[in-house]
Amino acid sequence: MDFLLSPHFVKPPNEDMETQSILNQLKFLYKIINAFPLLTLINCLCLIREFKRF
Repeated sequence: MDFLLSPHFVKPPNEDMETQSILNQLKFLYKIINAFPLLTLINCLCLIREFKRF
């Protein structure tokens, strides 16, 4: 998951391109979630289980 933190992915958005940049990042995340639905489901279940401990 290091590529998500790379400067190519998280760019400081320009003032005029801010919303477009955010939309592009959301589309990219959506593609990742669609590519790995089972993985994200397992991650969600693990997160829910962690929160129930507290």
